[in-house]
Amino acid sequence: MAAEVVWSRAVGPDGDGDVAVLRCATPLPSTPAALADRGDDELDVRIVGFPANTPAPVVVAARTVGPVDARTGWRQLDRISSATAGIDRGFSGAGVYDADGAVVGMVMARTSVGQQLVAWMLPVRQWRAMLPAALLPPAVRTARAPGPLSFAEKMALARLLEEVPVVQDPDTRKLVVQSLPNPIRRSVRLFGPLGLDMFGLIRTGLEYDGGIASLYRVLLAMEGPGSKPLQAFHDLAEHLDLLTGTEDNP
Repeated sequence: MAAEVVWSRAVGPDGDGDVAVLRCATPLPSTPAALADRGDDELDVRIVGFPANTPAPVVVAARTVGPVDARTGWRQLDRISSATAGIDRGFSGAGVYDADGAVVGMVMARTSVGQQLVAWMLPVRQWRAMLPAALLPPAVRTARAPGPLSFAEKMALARLLEEVPVVQDPDTRKLVVQSLPNPIRRSVRLFGPLGLDMFGLIRTGLEYDGGIASLYRVLLAMEGPGSKPLQAFHDLAEHLDLLTGTEDNP
């Protein structure tokens, strides 16, 4: 089936993976799968892959274990038994199905640990933090629960901020901070490592009413409206109700 890429983004600890949204040239032959946000529940799942040189698709039984990793947003998938097939090449991007047939995630990576194959999925919950609101499937396009941001949400904002070119150079990073409102500027501490600085900037901005919106306005003025990394940061901040919708019109 022919399709075009309408959105994509690098993912993973080194940015060597990617997630993409495709628009099919013709209608799908079947109803799309239901989506389910299962949080950190540990559950048995099934994954269908298409390894090379196999006569038919391969079905793997696995179990979700542990919480979502704060750095990557991924969740671990363990093979249930060493006597059965494990997730290997040919499973990237495969849907992860629960017992009810709903998709709870998408396979992102795998590796060998000793004699065991270990894999990770991107849970449905994390799709909200990555996709522009207009591209979210209806079942995922839900309002965020009120309350403080979680550590994972703060980390997701910081990781997107790291990709904005104007903050990657220490000198222009200081200019960004110096351009913030006085209370925020006086509270920000720059230590040098990009990841640490960006997490601290997000954490400080969240302590002030409109702090993230002020940060976005400064970045927009310095980076310009055509920056794709800045747009990704904007989309997540907007989803988390940290922007009012007026920041793009100074």
